[in-house]
Amino acid sequence: MRINPGNIGKREKVEEVVSSAKDHGVQFKFGVNAGSLEKKLQKKYGEPTADALVESAMNHVEIYSLLTSITSS
Repeated sequence: MRINPGNIGKREKVEEVVSSAKDHGVQFKFGVNAGSLEKKLQKKYGEPTADALVESAMNHVEIYSLLTSITSS
């Protein structure tokens, strides 16, 4: 399943998606784009730069890794 984390919203919703996908054995593919870049990164970089997109992707990979390890227990 391809996920654009910027379109999911709050962390609670992300947790629901991760939990459901894990229950069904679905793997994730992450995607980011300028149109859904988080407001804090828009403010930090001033515009959707490559660095902003990479930072967004890495932030979400970290969140999903944590959630996956938590839901594995």
